[in-house]
Amino acid sequence: IRSQEEQDAQFESLKEQGFLLVTQGKLNEAKVKLNEALEIKPDNAINQKIAEINQLLAENSDAENKNAQYNELIEQANSKELSKDYSTAISLLEEAKTLKPEASFPSQQIAKLKSLIAKENEAARINEQYTQTMQNADDLMAQKDYLGAIREYNNALSLKPNEQEPVDKAAEAERLEKAKDNDEDSQYEKIITVAQKKIDAA
Repeated sequence: IRSQEEQDAQFESLKEQGFLLVTQGKLNEAKVKLNEALEIKPDNAINQKIAEINQLLAENSDAENKNAQYNELIEQANSKELSKDYSTAISLLEEAKTLKPEASFPSQQIAKLKSLIAKENEAARINEQYTQTMQNADDLMAQKDYLGAIREYNNALSLKPNEQEPVDKAAEAERLEKAKDNDEDSQYEKIITVAQKKIDAA
């Protein structure tokens, strides 16, 4: 059996080690030492310190959970961005922002995705307009309104300058318009010729 003096010395040593470990952030180790000290004798200062440690551990655990949740949301948002599901990605980033308001990444990423959505919407609008304009031009071609068709093909080209189809179709419309003019000229010449023959015959 150890003497009271030895027990007191061990108690002080354990208490000192426990308090030091708290300052080093080694909370679980500190708690073990302080509980060992309490087995030797009760102590209010140690009880208070253990209560503090429990509070810090709970806060740390909460922070770790938040971190884990945040990282999971960022990962999911990145995955949604890759599959071009930008709206869902933004929702996930908004959620991540509430967990870590101090983090700048979610806000930056949301701004980037909103810009991508705006570009996609603009591209979709141009596509729709282009398709409609080409359809109008094709309809005019079918009605043999070649000049009207050329005008519409040029409008389609102004929407999508790199497309070859309106260039080719406008050239075809021009060719048909010229052929039509030639036909009209030759028809006119035939009428004149017939009329001239009748005059000559008379």
